[in-house]
Amino acid sequence: MTNDKYEITNIAHPEYPWLHRIRALRDVGKDVKKGDLGGYVESESNLSYEPGDKAWLYDDSIACGDAYVCQGSNLRENAIAKD
Repeated sequence: MTNDKYEITNIAHPEYPWLHRIRALRDVGKDVKKGDLGGYVESESNLSYEPGDKAWLYDDSIACGDAYVCQGSNLRENAIAKD
């Protein structure tokens, strides 16, 4: 399956440079518009890109390690999901 929900940018986290900010490739739910920046991930395995899944990382939130944000879940502000 192709990820048409978000891309991982070259914008590295200031403290954890192996994490990178995401950018929406399409509208996600009511709040996220195409082009909006989101939180930080380690890889595509941290945030669902299943069709219809509105899961998103907002602000400076982080999903890394074995964490997987899915099923409409949201991380906001400085929330961290790890392993």
